[in-house]
Amino acid sequence: MAYEAKAGDGVLFQNSYKTAGDKKPDFKGNILDLNGKKFELAAWIKTGPKGDFFSLKMSEVMVKDACKANASTVNPTPNHDGGLPF
Repeated sequence: MAYEAKAGDGVLFQNSYKTAGDKKPDFKGNILDLNGKKFELAAWIKTGPKGDFFSLKMSEVMVKDACKANASTVNPTPNHDGGLPF
């Protein structure tokens, strides 16, 4: 049975790309706002005066195709002699 998220629901999974000492989140996932719009959710485990806690960040979902489209619009200055630029 597949999980069907409802408005206000979210999930977090341990970040498999996290390595010791980096600033990547400890957990990543997504959440639906109350209108049903999907957002990315990141969580870091931190320690404070009252003990361990989660620091959370919610951000808009980054569309991978849009990133590729933006990257393809970058046009480096061509080298007119046909050789390498260095």
